[in-house]
Amino acid sequence: SMLELPEQFLVIQRKAENGADGKKELSLYGKALVKLLTENNQETPGRGELMLSCNHFSALGALLQSSNSEQLKKVLLGALEKEPIFAQLVRADVFAFCLDHVTETSLSICKFLIQHSRTHLLQLELWCLDAGRIKYLRKNMGVYLSLLSTYLKYRGKSDYARPKKVLADVLIVIRQTMWKKLVSSITSDDPSNELDLQMQVLTRLVQLVSSREDVSCIMEQLPAVLEKTANPSSWTLADAVSCALGEYPADQRSWRKSLLKACLCWITVTYSSSKVQEENMKETEMTMLGRLQELVVSIGEVDPDDWSSFLKKGLKYRYRDWAFMEALHKLIPVLYENEDLAQHLIP
Repeated sequence: SMLELPEQFLVIQRKAENGADGKKELSLYGKALVKLLTENNQETPGRGELMLSCNHFSALGALLQSSNSEQLKKVLLGALEKEPIFAQLVRADVFAFCLDHVTETSLSICKFLIQHSRTHLLQLELWCLDAGRIKYLRKNMGVYLSLLSTYLKYRGKSDYARPKKVLADVLIVIRQTMWKKLVSSITSDDPSNELDLQMQVLTRLVQLVSSREDVSCIMEQLPAVLEKTANPSSWTLADAVSCALGEYPADQRSWRKSLLKACLCWITVTYSSSKVQEENMKETEMTMLGRLQELVVSIGEVDPDDWSSFLKKGLKYRYRDWAFMEALHKLIPVLYENEDLAQHLIP
């Protein structure tokens, strides 16, 4: 196999005019091999005909850096997805190359590597701590957001070789880079896939590094958004805020009341605007009814006007929907057993 050739046969080092080492370029063997690999991948993508061994990854990394071929990156990604254990064989300079060449495939390789290799996870952390990285990430937040989301998910891998200070410092960098933009995105009109990713990262940061003061800006904006959306990622953020307020019972209860109000508002408006239940909304309505039950049980009360609107619209437009009727069956005992509250609710 040509991939078993020594690297010096695949890549040549050009000399600069001043005699110093110049840019690395592919040799004739290297060019032929890149063409062979990429054409094979284009003809049979994802079929796994290309069999790579441990000895091939060094050559593949050298070819990738010298050619910067997008198709060759796809070859590498496909090989890793087929055999995740090979993530340990990808050299540090290849990971750094993919970090700096911010194409979708390059960053997909980086995401895969930090999931399957603690070495590359630490390498990303050290990259984040480089001087000037906060400014760079702020400028390119949209490009790296998905990668950092993956990092936040897998950063907790047990590894005594990774200093705890590094973990803490990286979180500080990510927070300083993204917090304000992510909070402002709560009310943005970004496409749903972008908004979901932003809410996922913000949720992770709330879970990892937030304080009562940090989440106050989220609490000011999120309920109004939740009145108009059943977006799961936005509601997951709301749950994270509830957990962050665990040491402040009064604030947590007040927050849950605002979530209950938003939930009732969304359901009521949905019933009014879709008098005949749409098939594609059944699961969403069921999910929101489940949230409603959880919130009512945790709080033990409800605003009488909000309850009245929900009850009237539900009985008028969803009396045939078993999910609504089942929710009603469970909610009535919880609310009406409180005699003081029951006096203000519809009999």
